[in-house]
Amino acid sequence: MAMAEKFDSLEEHLEKFVENIRQLGIIVSDFQPSSQAGLNQKLNFMVTGLQDIDKCRQQLHDISVPLEVFEYIDQGRNPQLYTKECLERALAKNEQVKGKIDTMKKFKSLLIQELTKVFPEDMAKYKAIRVLRPSPSHDDLSEIIKSGFTTTLTSSLSTCGYIPPGRIDLCTCNLFKCFLTSSSSTKGQEYA
Repeated sequence: MAMAEKFDSLEEHLEKFVENIRQLGIIVSDFQPSSQAGLNQKLNFMVTGLQDIDKCRQQLHDISVPLEVFEYIDQGRNPQLYTKECLERALAKNEQVKGKIDTMKKFKSLLIQELTKVFPEDMAKYKAIRVLRPSPSHDDLSEIIKSGFTTTLTSSLSTCGYIPPGRIDLCTCNLFKCFLTSSSSTKGQEYA
């Protein structure tokens, strides 16, 4: 049985059950001794309806419904609003992440421009490596650091007043390396 047929079957049984309960409520609200047979019949239909619903439950054991949907129903709200609001939240989060990615791309571009002004030789090496290998490995960047990048970066940043003398270390270079690596890994990806 296809999934849609299983849902259709469950929906049909639920509609019959609700209608039976409605009729049972009418009989009970205006009960007369002569309507006892009708009441018994509706009670039997109710038990049969619950058994039918239970059979449908066994066919749909792999379906899970978020608890928030039940909260919407308890509050008298349309459960389809839950889906709509989830999609709106996902869209807002997507826009936020896209904004962060765009900001990081701009930051990377500005950082590379400024570093090129301050460290032209080292950035030329970096760009040469990037052309040969678009996604640098940890070893590639370690070669740049070992070739004097740390010393140049320390002395240049201290001299320019960006960082007080003695405050830059390998951790700062690793941070720079991580930034360049992580921002380059998003290259070519599209975010809607």
